[in-house]
Amino acid sequence: MKDNFNFGRLPDGPIGQEADLVFYPPNPSRSSRRIAKRSRASGRGALTDPAFHPGKQQITQFESLLEMKVYCILRVKPVTRDILEQPPAIRYTDPSGRTRSHTFDFLWIHRDGTRVAVAVKPVAKAAKQDFQAELKAIRAALRKDYANRLILITDADFTRDEALNAQRLLMFRPHIRPEHITRVATVLPSLSYPLHLRDIIEALDIGPDGFGALLPALYDGRLVADLAAEITPDTLVQRGELS
Repeated sequence: MKDNFNFGRLPDGPIGQEADLVFYPPNPSRSSRRIAKRSRASGRGALTDPAFHPGKQQITQFESLLEMKVYCILRVKPVTRDILEQPPAIRYTDPSGRTRSHTFDFLWIHRDGTRVAVAVKPVAKAAKQDFQAELKAIRAALRKDYANRLILITDADFTRDEALNAQRLLMFRPHIRPEHITRVATVLPSLSYPLHLRDIIEALDIGPDGFGALLPALYDGRLVADLAAEITPDTLVQRGELS
């Protein structure tokens, strides 16, 4: 008996409908090239993010845990409009005069239209002289219609907790209820600061949802805390400029 399974590309529309629940398949990765599926040096994976396409998830692939952490940190910055992983390669001339191609890890697009080419490397590899020479040659070949500038991000540029905080925000944000967003907007301006996060959670009076509902305020300017340290109910926060 032949199985009628189709493992090809999923259709763009909803799949099935039962009890008013509809599954919309995520948008496929926008990577310009296939990533290597196996590596002895780093992990491969993907995550889904609803932010760039409201109501529908976007698949983003990564070739290492470091890339995934950098994606999350960039994603939660207020300036971010979009992040394209593995954008089209650019051609450059290396220090020996040979023509080569390079694929950046991300193309980070800001809300004001600024385009930033992002290279992600472990700090030990980034410090090597040959990589620094290569990066200089790539920067010289960077076209303005591709990116306005190039930045290098290593594991020395952020803390483990900073990445963890960003991952938690991305996990909580899609599930924050509208009435809780309204509640946070009402309560924050009425409080006297500094306060521990647990005090604000208690003032919100929305139960265990309070912690997740407050995380966006730490990134959009309404509350200020040390995001390089793990955000917990014991975190001390100040009123932000936008509160």
